[in-house]
Amino acid sequence: MIQSCSLQTLEFPKVLEVYQRCLRTPLSRPLLMQSSPVQDADWLQTRFSELHEARELLESGRHISFDGIGDVWPVLAKAALPGSFCEGIELVRLLDTLRGIRLLRKSLLDTVRPLESLLPYTHRIHPMEDFESRLSQCFEPDGTLKDKASPGLARIRERIRRLRAHIQKRLEELCRRSDVRALLQEDYFTERGGRYVLPIQSAQKRRLPGIQHGKSTTGTTVYIEPMDLVEPGNLLGEALEEESLEQIRILKELTALLRERMPILQPTLDAVAELDLVVSLADYSLLIRSSLPSIVPQGDLVLREIRHPLLLARMPHEQVVHNDLILEQDCSGLMITGPNTGGKTVVIKTAGLACLLGLSGLPFPCGEGTVLPILGGVLADIGDDQSIEESLSTFSSHVSRMKTFQEVADRLHSRQGARLLVILDELGAGTDPAEGAALGRALLEHLIERGALGSWWRTPPR
Repeated sequence: MIQSCSLQTLEFPKVLEVYQRCLRTPLSRPLLMQSSPVQDADWLQTRFSELHEARELLESGRHISFDGIGDVWPVLAKAALPGSFCEGIELVRLLDTLRGIRLLRKSLLDTVRPLESLLPYTHRIHPMEDFESRLSQCFEPDGTLKDKASPGLARIRERIRRLRAHIQKRLEELCRRSDVRALLQEDYFTERGGRYVLPIQSAQKRRLPGIQHGKSTTGTTVYIEPMDLVEPGNLLGEALEEESLEQIRILKELTALLRERMPILQPTLDAVAELDLVVSLADYSLLIRSSLPSIVPQGDLVLREIRHPLLLARMPHEQVVHNDLILEQDCSGLMITGPNTGGKTVVIKTAGLACLLGLSGLPFPCGEGTVLPILGGVLADIGDDQSIEESLSTFSSHVSRMKTFQEVADRLHSRQGARLLVILDELGAGTDPAEGAALGRALLEHLIERGALGSWWRTPPR
């Protein structure tokens, strides 16, 4: 059991925000942000094996391609709605992602040596080359449908081009006529409301037979469609309407094809998200020059050369001091004491955070030989935790949290679950020293009696 308040206390959510900067696609962000500690040793060992193999591939210079893969879940959600259809630009985003998925799987299979831990991803990621080819045939990069998207669309657009050419040629001829040129406000033709028109001086508008389609803001120009171009204009309008209907028909057809493939595409996207998380975190561990921990069902807790990820995000690697902490299986606790500003709180927070990250299947800054046993929980009470809303003083808030810790320890003990790790800062502070010491001692004895793996606590300086 991992208390949410302890996750906040040990800055677990803040570290996830640092990690998400390394992700290669937006697909894996929800997966990362939902990470939380687990007690499944098999899953954790598999995940760290994947991270180890991904590191080896990256160190060898292999490029695992995630190019073009985007967040297409909104497109899939829209396609799943009955009667809906996706817009062209949405299907182009899907096309880019399908192309990226195909190249991703190819980059995995092109590795020099056979994959082991990452091999299952090649079976879970299914390219859809036929659908990708169909979308590529249909769309320009900006989402516009190509003429060859369908024979019907090609015929309609050819008719539109012929009608436009006929109308424009006729307008050019009119503009060259001296009797018409004398009526023009400007020597050009334009479109108003989808109709081709000439800009005629308002005072001369009755001298050109046709239909008026509005006027300029100043009122000095009116836009007239010559009468002999009304019928060709009507034909053009009908052709444009046919084009629109054919485009909608094609988009509906493509959306239906997507809908048919969603049972395969959805788990493929899930696998891509997981693989992105693994590769991105492996790359992060190389960036911070970190080793990967070993996960064991039970045993000693060994933390070698641990550093705080938030410090590494703000400071050069060599300026962040590393620490070793070892808590043997039969050890009841570890006390850290010393003067103010000596780094005691940073040490215990870093250690607790390392356990949370490791048990979530996430790498953390550590050295070779780091070993994490499965824990039943990580509970932390660090710093001043006054609650004005609940009318709790600093000391009262500590007492309230200690009560929760005892209840968690009692439940785990009764179920004979994995042992608990408890991290306490200045236990018993905030009240009379004698009373605080007695209360702190009673709590520690209770936690030890309940079989906690160990407790790290920092004493206030004297």
